[in-house]
Amino acid sequence: MPPRGKTASVHIRMIGSAALAAVVLTGAGVSSAQVGPPPRHPDGQGGPARPGGQGDPADDGGRAAAPTDPGITVPAPAADQPDSTRPAELTARDVADAPRPDAARNLVHDDRSGARHLLWVPRALLFLPRWGLWVAAAPLRGGLYAFEAYGLNERVRRLFSGEGLFVIYPSVAREAGHGLTYGIGAGFGPWVRANFLFGGEVRQVYELRLRTHHLFGKKLELELAGQVHLLDDSYFFGIGNGDLEDAAMTSGVDALRDPTAVTTRYDQRIFRGEVAARWKVAPRIMLRPSTALIFKDFSTINGTSGGRIDVGAVYDTASLIGYAGGVSYSYSELRAIYDDRRSTNPFVSLAQPSTGWKVESFAGYARGFDQDPSRYVHYGLDIQRYFDLYLGDRVLLLRAYLDGVTGDIDNVPFTELPRIGGSRLARGYLRNRFRDRLVTELTAEYKYPISRTLGAFVFVDEGEALRKLTDFDPTELHPSYGGGIQIHTASLFLTRFLVGFGDDGFTFHLSFSPSSQVQLTAHQW
Repeated sequence: MPPRGKTASVHIRMIGSAALAAVVLTGAGVSSAQVGPPPRHPDGQGGPARPGGQGDPADDGGRAAAPTDPGITVPAPAADQPDSTRPAELTARDVADAPRPDAARNLVHDDRSGARHLLWVPRALLFLPRWGLWVAAAPLRGGLYAFEAYGLNERVRRLFSGEGLFVIYPSVAREAGHGLTYGIGAGFGPWVRANFLFGGEVRQVYELRLRTHHLFGKKLELELAGQVHLLDDSYFFGIGNGDLEDAAMTSGVDALRDPTAVTTRYDQRIFRGEVAARWKVAPRIMLRPSTALIFKDFSTINGTSGGRIDVGAVYDTASLIGYAGGVSYSYSELRAIYDDRRSTNPFVSLAQPSTGWKVESFAGYARGFDQDPSRYVHYGLDIQRYFDLYLGDRVLLLRAYLDGVTGDIDNVPFTELPRIGGSRLARGYLRNRFRDRLVTELTAEYKYPISRTLGAFVFVDEGEALRKLTDFDPTELHPSYGGGIQIHTASLFLTRFLVGFGDDGFTFHLSFSPSSQVQLTAHQW
């Protein structure tokens, strides 16, 4: 029996030899697996084996087991060898035994009636109506296509909104006692504007305005304007503050001395040329100097149908300064405007200011030519205050208005005397209802929204015509009240319809001018 120490030594050497042999055999197996030909599919087809499948040396999702002996180098696969981790691509041989599309299972066959060949009968009968409808709808379809394909929608919008290079816009007005006035305006950029009006009191109006726009900068603009107004059936109610009387009881009234008021009419022609400038001296202050040449002549109306009464049937026309020979005079004026009105709600139209002041004052001098005795100073003051009562769209407007002339009334043509009545001042009365050397008015108006583009308003006006300022009497003010609706866009005034009531009854006014912003102060005929 060998000694115990020698036996242990033999056992250790045998275990080491076995371990070395196992390591060598393992390295040889891994090396042969990497450099040998790729394994075949289980079905015998060529190509690389799928990861984790038969022939894959790894069993953990396709990842090869790394050798544990750092002394053995494993060669990388060749570039032209397929990647064993990618799925195999199908070939024609793989799908050769698949069924054809017309032999697929659960196929639904067309089993419609055999009378389909009779469909030509209704098609023939409906051929003409079908093509008739197609032809009739072709312009509409073509227009819709053009709107989309060429952007005509935006171009037309710019044409009628006044934002494009060439603009065109309609103008319509309806006023109690004057009928419907209609027309059209056109312009070329901001430099040229032309207006043509017809109907109603305005039988013919032609107006052309040329502007420099930004030629002299953004703060200064010059304007040259020419106007021809052929006005028929203009109203004249006498001079003074009297109530209306029956025409049958009066004749030969001295308009300068007698305040008798009777509804009469006359025709007039006006030719006016003007040069003006707009100078923005500060962000909220603008000056407007202007000078003009004005020629007017007057005549009797054409017929008395519809209850119309000529001015000469009631008033002594010799008391109407300028009526017999017309008027020819020059007029120069300086107008100053302070305007900080603004909207406090970004969702309210800019044509509806919510708060702020507008103060407008002017003074001008008129001097007549030839037989025209005009020698007077024309002055005025218009103060407006807007109060935002709620959310920028419930607004209270308070207004005080004064318009007058200096000099003797015998030196002022009857058509140039200050006057109130119409769609902007004393709105419960017909246009130019009261006139004299001085007129005043107080206004309170409340505005509220109906929708984003539709608003409503109610108002109270108190006006009076005076010979001189010391004659002012609050008890002699003529009240008028009423209300209306207004349609506007985000920035422009479109349409305003109002109904007013006064001592003479009721009046109504409708105007439509989509290219103009709201102007609360304007010269009237």
